[in-house]
Amino acid sequence: MFSVFYKNKTFFNVLIGVITLVFILGTAIMWGPGAFNFLKGNYIVKIGDIIVTPKEYLILLANLKQKYKNLPEEQLKELAKQELMIIALGAYLAKKNGFYVSEEEILNLIRTSFVNSKGEFDEKLLKSYLTHLNISFKEFEEMIRKQLLWQKYKLAVLHLSYANKETVEALILPTEYNATVEIYEITPDILGIKPTKEEIEKFYQAHKKELVKTLPARVVIYKLNSKEDVKKLYELIKRKEKVNYPIVGVFNETSSAGNYTELVERAFRSQSMAIKKLSSNQFLVAVYIEPRTVELSLEEAKEQIEKLLKKEKFMSIALKNAKEIKKAILEGKYKNLLHPKLETDTLFSIMKKYKLSFPQILSIIEGKEKIIDILADGRLYILHIIKLQKIQEINENKKLLFQQIAKAEDYNAKLQEILQYYLRKLNEIISIK
Repeated sequence: MFSVFYKNKTFFNVLIGVITLVFILGTAIMWGPGAFNFLKGNYIVKIGDIIVTPKEYLILLANLKQKYKNLPEEQLKELAKQELMIIALGAYLAKKNGFYVSEEEILNLIRTSFVNSKGEFDEKLLKSYLTHLNISFKEFEEMIRKQLLWQKYKLAVLHLSYANKETVEALILPTEYNATVEIYEITPDILGIKPTKEEIEKFYQAHKKELVKTLPARVVIYKLNSKEDVKKLYELIKRKEKVNYPIVGVFNETSSAGNYTELVERAFRSQSMAIKKLSSNQFLVAVYIEPRTVELSLEEAKEQIEKLLKKEKFMSIALKNAKEIKKAILEGKYKNLLHPKLETDTLFSIMKKYKLSFPQILSIIEGKEKIIDILADGRLYILHIIKLQKIQEINENKKLLFQQIAKAEDYNAKLQEILQYYLRKLNEIISIK
C-alpha cells in the first residue's frame, strides 16, 4: 500500500524532511466559502485518533499546485495524501510517546505568523485568512497541533542520533585528496544493446495494464435544438451511453475557450453540466468530463518499452563484462566510440558524483586500483585515475562539520526505519481515502 516510500529513498527523505507549517507559511490559494463541499466524508487520513480532514488535504494540494506547476494533478493529489499521512503518523507516534502540545504553544506560533508591517500580531489578517480558507479557528488549531507534535517527535529522534568516529573518518578522508580522472560513460548503445520487435511486443502484452496515460479533465460543448434534446443528453450522460449530438468545442482547464469561456468555467466549477440558452429553440450545453486513465497503444508505448528493455539488458550485462570493458579501454579498443571527460576535483566530490563506495576510495588512495567501474543512473562509468595528490589536513572546525553531516545521515536513517516499521505494524489502524 505504501511501497512508494520503500522504493524511492530520495522521495521519502523529501517527505520526512523538516516540514514547515504549510497551512501558515505556504502560498495557499484563497479558496472561497463552500469550496470544500465536493469532498465526502470527515477525513482523508486517520491513524488511531489522529485525523486529517478534507480541508487540510485541499489546502496542502493548493500549495503543491503552486509549488510544482508542471506536475500532473493526479500526481500532486497522491503526493498531498502521502505527505499528510506522514504528518498524521508522526503526530500519532508523538502522542504514543507522551508528547504534548499546549494551547500557549499554538497561540505563540499564530501570534508570530500573522503580523503586520510593524511586526505586531494582526488579528484581522488571521481572520481574513481563516475566512478565505473556510476553516474555523478550532480547525486551524488542530492542524497546527498535528504539525507541532510531528516536529517534536522528529527532534526527539534527532537527539538520539549520533556520529561514530569511523563514519566521520570515512567522510573526511576523500576531502584530503585531489584526483585527475578520465571518465568513460558506457551506454546500452555503445554495447550494441537493442531489444527485438518480438521482445517489445511480449513486454507490452505482459504489462499493458501498467502502461497508461491520464487524460485531463475537459469540457465538451454540444449545440442542441430543443429542451427535449437537453433532457435526452442529460439521460445519456447519466447512463454513460454514447452521445451523437453535434460538438462545437472541447476545452481543458488551460485552453482558451473564446466566446464559450463563461460557460466552460461554469462547467469546470460545478463539475457537471452548464446550459446557455441561445434562442427559444437552441441551447449550448457544456458537459464536464472527469480525468481518466487509458492504456497506451503499442505504438505509443514502444519507445518507453525499448528504453526499459535496453536498461534491463544493460544492467545484467554491464557489470558482468566490466573487467573486459576496462581492459579494452586501456588497450584503446573503444577509442573511436568513447570520448572520456577529464575531471580534476577532490575525491569527495568525485565519490558523491559517481557514487563510489568507501572501499573503492580506500583502494584508490592505497594505490591498489587505477581503474574502477561503477554502475549508476542506468550507466556504467569507468573511472581511470590519472593522478592523485594529497592536498590538505582537515582542521577541527571541518571535522565538526562532518560530524554534523554524519549525524544528519544517522537521523534520516533512524526516522525512515521508524516510519517504515509503523507503516507495516499499524496497517490495521491506518485509514486513507
